[in-house]
Amino acid sequence: MSVIEAAFQDTTTEELLATSQAAQEAIEHLTAITDVFSKRAAQGQTPDFSGFEAILKNISKCIQEYLAKRGHGVIMEQDTVVLTGAEGSFTGGINSPQEAVLALEKICQYFEKHEPSSPVPLLLRRAQRLVSKSFVEVIGDFCPEAMRQIEMIGGLSSGSSPAPQ
Repeated sequence: MSVIEAAFQDTTTEELLATSQAAQEAIEHLTAITDVFSKRAAQGQTPDFSGFEAILKNISKCIQEYLAKRGHGVIMEQDTVVLTGAEGSFTGGINSPQEAVLALEKICQYFEKHEPSSPVPLLLRRAQRLVSKSFVEVIGDFCPEAMRQIEMIGGLSSGSSPAPQ
């Protein structure tokens, strides 16, 4: 295990990122191959690649864990999101609007620090502000000129909520 650890330490982050991407692409290709076989081969004639797929997923996960130690990566594990960055990590499922806002904040921090010319934080900050708003409020924020039509369609008076049924 120490030899493997040393090999990862001797590998540049760029090489790990490229290898991680290649592993993800291999998983996607294997899934595509499996889909073609299941659609075109006679029933029961589809090869079982589940063992190979499991190995590729383990390789991908291992590489992502080493990248996370270096402050890079987003790891998806079933319904769990692990966001990693230089400022720490966010681990767990997103189970509330507040947790979603926290995840968006971590993404914004990453882009502001590592890609300051990216428009992503600008868009995500707007999304953060919209999390607690109703559908009608979101439409009003995005397209104020459409509010008259929304009010008419929804039977709303200007600036009010839908009438109780």
